[in-house]
Amino acid sequence: MKDKTILTNKQSDKQPEVFLSIIVPVYNVEKYLEECLDSLQNQNGKKDIYEIICIDDGSTDKSGVILDGYAERFSNINVFHKENGGVSSARNVGLKNAKGKYIWFVDSDDLIAHDSIKLIVSGIKNNDYPDTFYIGVNSFKDDNVNLDVILDFSEDPSKYAGWMFTEIIKSEIIINNSLLFDENVFYGEDDIFCVFVEQHVKTTAKLDMVIYYYRQREGSALHSAITNKNIERFIKTYKSDLLYANNYDFFWYKKDAVYRMMPNLMAFIAEQPIKYSFKIIKQLKESDLFPLKKDYKTWLKQNNSKVNKVKWIRQHSVSSYLCYVLLRIYVRL
Repeated sequence: MKDKTILTNKQSDKQPEVFLSIIVPVYNVEKYLEECLDSLQNQNGKKDIYEIICIDDGSTDKSGVILDGYAERFSNINVFHKENGGVSSARNVGLKNAKGKYIWFVDSDDLIAHDSIKLIVSGIKNNDYPDTFYIGVNSFKDDNVNLDVILDFSEDPSKYAGWMFTEIIKSEIIINNSLLFDENVFYGEDDIFCVFVEQHVKTTAKLDMVIYYYRQREGSALHSAITNKNIERFIKTYKSDLLYANNYDFFWYKKDAVYRMMPNLMAFIAEQPIKYSFKIIKQLKESDLFPLKKDYKTWLKQNNSKVNKVKWIRQHSVSSYLCYVLLRIYVRL
């Protein structure tokens, strides 16, 4: 990791014990960042019971300036500035600098309910300090969220396992097992990390209340399409996913996910100028993703209905036929 981090930190050397470390990776979210930080600060009780670690992952908008302003105003906020390396590398900076007994990952465009931190802390203590502590989550697409009212959550929060923000993790689980995020994984990195965490969890508890509000928006990492800008990150992620599938039985589903995504990658390649298409295929070969030995061809035969020619043409863009042809050439090479 390019760990050229610059810390905005004005706290004194003598600090009380921190119970909860909230890690917030930040990249070009100036539109939502203040709302997120305000929700983290709008909590009754002592502020020194929790710290907020914000990692500016090379933002090119005003996000870094906003973070520094909040660090000047609030003693429990630490800000790290680093070169852009992706959300995995940003979260790793947070983990390496966290001091709390528990770790909570919050996305920089999301919100938490007012006065919810005291509920989390008391919930953890009342349940004898479990290895993981789940909270309720609601999603939203606009800013009409009433953070003053904490709603009941009737569903089992553990069904969101793999969604980082629903799970508060005892820090010793992470430290004792040397758990970090894979910096070659740019999409679905939270799922991999949480699965590794679960391998070491013996006790868990939950809070049947909506604490976290997940913002669904275009442009977020989850909703990013394959583009020229992020193609290399997709290839690195696919390679790492296959390695996990081959090396760990509990990642059996990763291989299937990669194979299901390959037609999308082929669609992208089909729409590019021929020279650029060859460049991408070269990268696939260098990453041992081309032609995935015989595995992908076998998978295609087993899932033939998913790549049926007629369905493909109906469901995809004008270049869908070219995409289909390229896909068939791909599995023959």
